[in-house]
Parts: sequence; C-alpha cells; structure tokens
Amino acid sequence: MGIFRRKKMDKRLLNQYALQANRHLEIYQDCQNLLLDTLNPAVFFMRYELAIEQLEELNELVKVTNNEIQFKGNLRRQIKNLKNQQAEMYREFISRYHNDSVFRASKLKTDKGQANNYIKSKDKILKEVSYLSSAEISLINNLWGI
Repeated sequence: MGIFRRKKMDKRLLNQYALQANRHLEIYQDCQNLLLDTLNPAVFFMRYELAIEQLEELNELVKVTNNEIQFKGNLRRQIKNLKNQQAEMYREFISRYHNDSVFRASKLKTDKGQANNYIKSKDKILKEVSYLSSAEISLINNLWGI
C-alpha cells in the first residue's frame, strides 16, 4: 500500500455525476444521428458544435470523478477525431443539402418557382456562414452556380 490513499467519492455525488454523464452521452448520440440525417443547415452546424461540447463535458466528468465514471473508448481521441473530420463532414452535408435542394426544386412546376426555391436553399445555407471556411463557401458557390 502506498503512502497516499485516494479518498472515495460520496456515492450520492457519484450517482449525480453518473446521471449527468449518461445525459451527455445521450445528447451526443442524438447529435450523431442528426449529423447523418438532417437537411437543415442550422440544425447540422449547431449539432456538430453540440456533439463536441458533450464529449468535452463527458471527459470532464471522468476527470472529476478520478475515472470512477468510465467510458468505453478514448474520449480525447474521439474529440480530436471529430474535430479533424469537420471539413469532410461539412462537405458531405453541403453536398447532401445541395442534392436535396435540386430534388425539391425539380418537383416545382414553373421555371421561376424552381429558380426561386434553388436560390432560397443557397441563402439558407449561407445564413450559417460563421461556421463555414472560405473553401466551403466556394464549394457552395460552385454547386449552386449562382
């Protein structure tokens, strides 16, 4: 036995942290599903940020509890991977959103209606410009060709 002993955390406090950890994990998993499925730019970009935030909060709970709350996998690595995949995930979303915009516009009867719908879809994604790099804005401009 070493000189120092780690003091056990109060069970009630540990249970409270465990509930918080479960909630962070649920929100993270919900974000992951939405990142793959949503066609709403505001939802996509907000949920990407929220996914990272939830993993960071979960990582903090693991630290605060001295690993008494455990998580399968390496949280720091997951956070890093998610951040490293940002550009790829953004490009995939932009392409998915563009394809949906083309499909929706094609269902309209008039050329004017199609053009207006198409322009509105571009305007909608550009409202999220604070999340986008210049390369992603260029991609949007190239895809929409407007």
